[in-house]
Amino acid sequence: MTYTPFILEDLYNKFENKYKHNFSSACMPILSLEDILAEAELNKLSTELLKSKLDYSSEFGSLALRQALVKNLYPKLDENNFLATTGAAEAIYLVTKSLFSKGDQIIVQKPIYQSLFQIAQDAGCTIIEWQVDLKSNSWDINELKNLLKLNPSVKALVINNPSNPIGTAFEKTQLENIINSLENRLLISDEVFQPLSLNACPSVCSLYKNAVSICDLSKSFSLPGLRLGWIACTDKNLLDKFSALKNYLSLRTNTLSEIITSYVLDSCDKILEKNKNILRQNINKLFSTNKDDLFFKLNIKKEQISGLCIFPKLKEGYLELNTQKLIEDKSIFLAFGTSFAEEYRDYCRIGLGIMPDFAML
Repeated sequence: MTYTPFILEDLYNKFENKYKHNFSSACMPILSLEDILAEAELNKLSTELLKSKLDYSSEFGSLALRQALVKNLYPKLDENNFLATTGAAEAIYLVTKSLFSKGDQIIVQKPIYQSLFQIAQDAGCTIIEWQVDLKSNSWDINELKNLLKLNPSVKALVINNPSNPIGTAFEKTQLENIINSLENRLLISDEVFQPLSLNACPSVCSLYKNAVSICDLSKSFSLPGLRLGWIACTDKNLLDKFSALKNYLSLRTNTLSEIITSYVLDSCDKILEKNKNILRQNINKLFSTNKDDLFFKLNIKKEQISGLCIFPKLKEGYLELNTQKLIEDKSIFLAFGTSFAEEYRDYCRIGLGIMPDFAML
């Protein structure tokens, strides 16, 4: 099978570490193991790490990990509602390949992280786009209802909440409206920014029996190097399907990563509050920056921002520059809108977790 190139990740692979300034990072400042030990019970965690046998973990992830997820993030679920994965990337692949096959129709929120639709599209699925209104940075739920009416065979809706790259989120009442419109169809939600959301933004698996939630440690928890993610779902049959496919990929997640994650989750209130404060400070810094120093137009209200990025339109003078030239001239990394689709070529993703100095441009 031939796979379509992953545009955004290919861009990161080529340029992310070669240039001084990253304007498009969708991460918070990264934590070290020393940072984690400072928050956790130092002696207990270090002792457990040193004495743990480097054996395979259990099929769905260690019981301690799954119990920590319930205790700290998903109080309405139980430990049998999770499958640990090697980051959200594996989770997306498992969900998509297990649930969809050639001929299926899927509605996908656009723009969105490419793998959330590309894996299904490459497998022969029909992708029906639910497009953002870039003037309001929002999606019209009445438009979604119309798409469902026009395409009654649709199998699922795929969303990213909060959105990457738009930065806004569906709040609880909006999610409930979306769920009611689905009439028992599947709802798949990439929620890697959800624990850090600045606006009330619950996980869909706590609201809907036919929901599949995907999350990881990379974004909200500042720990991408642990490569630890999870699928949350109350349908055990679906989790069994995902696990069966996982046997052909990573088989089991990393034992040490699971141990560290259990402790991180028990300290997650401190980590998340620290990251939220950084995010708020950076948003305030962005909105207090002289508009003449920005190479884009701020087209979003401060109170709308929930996630780790925004998707502004480039100012005239930057529209004709391609990514390569801008990077070479200014020593910066910038993800243009074409990283998400050609139709967004006049836009770019701006990261809010690590704020560079816009005046350098």
